[in-house]
Amino acid sequence: MNIERKAQTTKEISTSSLPDIIFLLLVFFMVVTVMKEYDAPKIDMPYAKAIQKLENRRNAAFVWATKDGFVVLDDMQFTNIRGPENQADFKKTMKYKISNNPRIVVSLKADNQSKMSLINTIHTLLKDPEVNALKLSYSALRKSE
Repeated sequence: MNIERKAQTTKEISTSSLPDIIFLLLVFFMVVTVMKEYDAPKIDMPYAKAIQKLENRRNAAFVWATKDGFVVLDDMQFTNIRGPENQADFKKTMKYKISNNPRIVVSLKADNQSKMSLINTIHTLLKDPEVNALKLSYSALRKSE
């Protein structure tokens, strides 16, 4: 009885473990990646003697007001908040945020040199019946004694 031998070897690479390796790499990069939250403008925050920490940042919308009259709502920038187009966009954005999360608190971070007329404009936009954002928190730095 003659047994035939295979003289030819295969040069293929097994790809059966490739999906496992790709899945592990995907999970690794998902865990290690840091998501960037906001590009906040540079402001000189005022100091306060008594402050409380905001309980839950997840239920917060951040509004920055600079001394130049520049307003940022989370990542949306408004160069002239007193203009009717920018006011409509600001109100529409806040209305959308409040409709998605009714427990939202607006955290106002204003520059130490920002004008009160700018803060007053932001207040009137937040109190508008369309928006109805009545939960407002002012951000400040703790004054060292």
